[in-house]
Amino acid sequence: MRIILCLWMLQVMAQDGGGPLISPIHTPCLFPAQRAAIKSRIEPMLHSARKHIKRSTGARLTWPVQAALHHPYRGFYGISNFVDHDPRFPDRLRDYQLGQRTYDTANGYNHQGVDIFNWPFLWETMASNGVQVVAADDGIILGKDDGHPDQSCSGWTDPNAMWNAVYLLHDDGTTGWYGHMKKGSTTQKPVGSRVQRGETIGIVGSSGISTGPHLHFELYDENDQLLDPFAGPGNTINATSYWLNQPDYLNSSLSAVLTHGAPPVFGCADEEQSNLKDHFDAGEPVIVAVYFRDQVQIPYTVQLLAPNGSVFREWTTELSGVEHYNASYWYWTQSLPATVTGIWSVRVLYDNQTITHSFSYGFTQEDDGDLSTHASLLTLNDVVERTLNRADDVDFFQIDIRDWGLLNLRFEGTMQAELADNHGQFILALGAQQDLLLKPGTYLVSIFGTETSAYRLTTSFRHNLTYVAPHLPDPELGWQSEIWLLGGAHRNGFIETTLVDAAGTIQSTSQDFLVSGLPVVKEGRFGASTWADIQPLANLDGHIRFAFKRSSGSEKTAVPLQLITDAHQHLVFPHIPADRIQFWSGYALVNPQSDDAHIQWTAWGEQGQNLDHLVQGPTILSAHAKVVSLFEGSLFDDQQAEEKIAWLELNSDMPLVGFELFGRHAAFSSGELAGIPAQPLIPSQPSDWALPFALSTFNYQGCSVLNPNDHPINMTLSVYGFDGNLVGSSQLMIGARQKLLGLLLPDRFTFPVQDPVLNLNDGHQVAWLRFQATEPLMVFSLTGDSYAIFDGITPILGKPNLNLVIGPPGLTNKAQVCNLTNQSAEIVCTVQSGDISLWSNFVTLPAFGSVLLDIPSDWEDVTHLHISGPDDSRLSAVLWQMDERDGGSLIGITPANDFQ
Repeated sequence: MRIILCLWMLQVMAQDGGGPLISPIHTPCLFPAQRAAIKSRIEPMLHSARKHIKRSTGARLTWPVQAALHHPYRGFYGISNFVDHDPRFPDRLRDYQLGQRTYDTANGYNHQGVDIFNWPFLWETMASNGVQVVAADDGIILGKDDGHPDQSCSGWTDPNAMWNAVYLLHDDGTTGWYGHMKKGSTTQKPVGSRVQRGETIGIVGSSGISTGPHLHFELYDENDQLLDPFAGPGNTINATSYWLNQPDYLNSSLSAVLTHGAPPVFGCADEEQSNLKDHFDAGEPVIVAVYFRDQVQIPYTVQLLAPNGSVFREWTTELSGVEHYNASYWYWTQSLPATVTGIWSVRVLYDNQTITHSFSYGFTQEDDGDLSTHASLLTLNDVVERTLNRADDVDFFQIDIRDWGLLNLRFEGTMQAELADNHGQFILALGAQQDLLLKPGTYLVSIFGTETSAYRLTTSFRHNLTYVAPHLPDPELGWQSEIWLLGGAHRNGFIETTLVDAAGTIQSTSQDFLVSGLPVVKEGRFGASTWADIQPLANLDGHIRFAFKRSSGSEKTAVPLQLITDAHQHLVFPHIPADRIQFWSGYALVNPQSDDAHIQWTAWGEQGQNLDHLVQGPTILSAHAKVVSLFEGSLFDDQQAEEKIAWLELNSDMPLVGFELFGRHAAFSSGELAGIPAQPLIPSQPSDWALPFALSTFNYQGCSVLNPNDHPINMTLSVYGFDGNLVGSSQLMIGARQKLLGLLLPDRFTFPVQDPVLNLNDGHQVAWLRFQATEPLMVFSLTGDSYAIFDGITPILGKPNLNLVIGPPGLTNKAQVCNLTNQSAEIVCTVQSGDISLWSNFVTLPAFGSVLLDIPSDWEDVTHLHISGPDDSRLSAVLWQMDERDGGSLIGITPANDFQ
């Protein structure tokens, strides 16, 4: 075998087939009358909407398409055409880079936009909703077209052809036309609604005058003159780019590496056939294919890897005879030895990019020996939906995880599922509703039927499953930082902590062993601009927090670590204190990505007035870098201004982790510090909120309510006591972009601060607050004592079952549970150690009532508090923890379901 392998590796592999994706005959995307009708229809709305945009300046647009989460390939698009800057015709072409990636027609049409097509497999991707059209900037919907056929392929042949499209007025003043969308996919938001940058507004389709699924993105200025969003020497319209981060003209990349049972076929919807195949019988030929976007003359290497990981065959080739293809594919038919069965792979290396695709070879149900010979291979984002029809049916799957992976299993009926290693050694039984995080390795999943049963199995991979601790203060200034594991059922686990300085340079890497409830202190020499990424080296089932505190005192703040995958491009820093004499505020912002982030800040006053002219913040944050600074005097300067900044928005073209710092000046305390993660602004966030309070526990409590919308909304505030009595209520209108602050003091509750709602001298005690609004709000609480600052929490309405992570000995755990319905609820509160119940308490909550619980935590393996109510109940809960070893300092306030 060794001689044969060497001989085959030396062979020159000629391509069996492939080539560029051929563009059909070019046609205008709209009839002239259609274009004129669209402009006439949106003009009244355009005139009105211009009064409500932010009037932001500078390059702002982000890429208008994105891959759906279930999209199976690394690549998802290509560019076929740019704006034509040569007014002559026909075939007199000039794109923004003096190239000819554009077109015109004999009747005088010069292409007026950017064409972004699905790649690879245009029609299959469209059918699966694989590529989404997203808003390139915040803006207002001017108009929509939908309901038109989306299978167009022959261009300008139907005189009645009309596209499905969305027309947006962007906040930079430009108007974007997003055309050719899939039928029925355009946003359900009505005309006049606001959209956020990156919000999905449709699916890439082929409606109207089209020759295949693509987005036609067209841009106009405030005078209705055509723009080209790309800047370059051939652009005769505008000198500057409109992209926040302009893509390269030739953005060359590997799109996919795949295996097929027959060569792929491209064409119209009824012609395209991917012929994908990942499971081959022994002796069956395997077609290996590689797909490129913007392929250029760079050599690439294809390797066939045998089941033992050795290189079985390898060849290198490159594009010749042409400088560039917008999209291309190449395939080779391979014969493999029938005796070498198992999991094979094909790996392609191109321009510092690598993609590996695995496939099974020689799979037969009759094989004996290693279970892997029976297993179907699951790859990235696979979805399996299957029914077992007999009691003796067994399905086997092999999962080969290169990075951290997530296994999701859902089944109905009576069946069993097990996880094993690649030799069939049992690891654990899988439940009917299982989400299991797996470290890198090879696993086998077996599913056994006992009767007719259906199941769904999905896999996904998380590259660099890394948590971010965004702010480790300088120990030279008296701070120490800690990493905590709370609620770990097995009480231990390894983590790898990497300290990174403000410039993105790694300072040190260490491995730590976490024991549940005992902090690991990080005391290395790192400056105030250090952040840490924390990589679990085992499947920790607890909840990791980071904390920082004064080494000489008990002041401490602790918040959950944030997953890099939970970072956001649109963040809100919701609470800049109005009292700048006693309080200060600042921010820490980390870019955990491998590319530079381009940032735009937007500032708002308490009454919703735009104060962008006061902001001079950073506009670029380098890869892996961090910035930490005070708001006032650094990010903005409003000391001499009549209007004060109350909250901030941040938009970025890369997901970031933001953290808001605030505290009391040393003149009024010993310089306490607290903080909350910056809040993501999500259009679908709740409009019905519950905030539990416990006046007897803390001397100072408050709340802040933010209307992030561009129009006023109505809100009802209801205040309830512990027995469910309605202490008071108020109908309020919150203005556009306005922030209202409420304070709960021993003798009164005021909301907003200047308008008392109720007096507490008559014995009423506030237990919880309910905010109900006609549209989404952002609500958070402020909690502390007389001399300390606040922790922020955002518990929301309501579920019948909740989980709260609680701490081990040394932490005092208190919980508050609220009943959010107009009928009493019998609830059970159980302290758990994994699946084992250690302590239970049965509580009857009256309608809209609340209860305070002191949680025992004297057991060795305590993990969490489980709160269970009737199926039709809605409960909200919050837990706060104090470290008795530090004089009872508050270390965190956590909303329910903050578990695993």
